Amino acid sequence: MAVRDDFSAGEVLAAADLNDTFAAKLDIAGGRVLQVVSTTKTDTFSTTSATYTDVTGLNATITPTLATSKILVIADIALNPSNNTISYAQILRDSTAVGGGTAVGNRRSAAKSLYLSTSGTKLTTTTAFHFLDSPATTSSTTYKIQVAINSATLNINTTLNDSDNADRPRTSSSLTLMEISA
Repeated sequence: MAVRDDFSAGEVLAAADLNDTFAAKLDIAGGRVLQVVSTTKTDTFSTTSATYTDVTGLNATITPTLATSKILVIADIALNPSNNTISYAQILRDSTAVGGGTAVGNRRSAAKSLYLSTSGTKLTTTTAFHFLDSPATTSSTTYKIQVAINSATLNINTTLNDSDNADRPRTSSSLTLMEISA
């Protein structure tokens, strides 16, 4: 919709006119942060699934104000896979995986992968990744993190051996969404 500047007194304005006009008047040019949504997961999660599964509590919903906006997805996950195994993480926008590599043959797509080849009983590895998405919508959009492991167990926010000892930390994970004007 074109930006209007010919408003007259007493005119009833459509929401679209207001949104476009205010954006132009405020000089909302590319690269500005329009809103931020974030969630932090402080409890634990574990899975033995070789297929991607949702990490409970590690999802966030954002409603972009402009269809041209980008969404910067920032994930910070405290992973602890079992010894000598590979874990995987991916970002889902609603039901679509985004930010991962191209799956070829038996090689799966992942936004992040972690291989632990030493004793993981006391170790929690924080892995961070980000992706600049272009959802092209002004509808409510949910982003979530999914994980998988090729064998054994993957723990999040806790060590593999979660015994009640001072050297077995409990950590947190987070997911942040930033709407960036195009």
